[in-house]
Parts: sequence; C-alpha cells; structure tokens
Amino acid sequence: MDNTTQSVMSQVVSVVLGGKTWKAKRTTMGDMADFESHLRAINVEGFLNIADKRKMNPDLVAATLDRLYNAPWSQETKVAHSQTVAGMCFFLWLSINKFNPEVTLEQISEMVPFDHTQEAMAAMNIIQASTKEPENESLPPSDAEGNPTQVQLK
Repeated sequence: MDNTTQSVMSQVVSVVLGGKTWKAKRTTMGDMADFESHLRAINVEGFLNIADKRKMNPDLVAATLDRLYNAPWSQETKVAHSQTVAGMCFFLWLSINKFNPEVTLEQISEMVPFDHTQEAMAAMNIIQASTKEPENESLPPSDAEGNPTQVQLK
C-alpha cells in the first residue's frame, strides 16, 4: 500500500452513535469550511425571515446579505460554534454521512439522548483525533450523575 492510500485509509474510523457502530471519516480543514458555510446559511436564512417580516428596504437587505456572505470569521468564532451541541451534531453528521449518505443531520441530532452525551463526546474525540482510535476501548467513564468525565487523548 502506498503512502497516499495508507493516509486515506487512516482517515476511515468507526464511531458508536445511537447504539450503532458507524463507518466515518476523520474531520479535515475542508469540514471546517463546510461548517462555516453551514453557519452562514443559517444566518442568511434567519436574516431573510426577519427582513421579510419587517418589509426591510431592499438596499439594506442587499448590503446586509453581502456582509453575511463575505465578512471573514475568526478562527476563534468558528471553534466556539463547533463546540456547541449543534456544532457537534454537524461534524458527526458530516463524518458519518461520507459513508452513509442516507443519514440526515436531523437524524444525527436526534440519535443520542441528552443523558448519553458521553457517547457523542467519545465519537467526536475519534473523528477529531490525529491518531487512530484505540481498539476495544470502552466509552469514557461517567460520574454518579451520568456526566462524562474528562477524556484524555493519548
């Protein structure tokens, strides 16, 4: 196997989500760009709904849309958004969807009950890690209330 094939194969991982094992891919810089586009689309949709309800001036709408589409986002802003529940769902969906195109973002968002967030956190650690996930390792332990404990990447 050449280095390119080996590199691509190392990007394929298995994650457990919703009690099912999924074939997925590790996240890339391209995924962060897709996430930024996703966030911009949400902002534009929200703005257009408000603009329509308020019957805003078309010139103001056009200027605001231009700013929403073209204004740079800081890395800190993107990272902060990626660490929200919605951000985690988007990255898990993007990773799983690569090999399971029938799975929707909404399905991923509904897949894990809130009291089982340790499963989603473990899946995120796998798709974002720079090394292959440990084999036969269980999910991170939880405290008495079922909250995930700190995960240490090796």
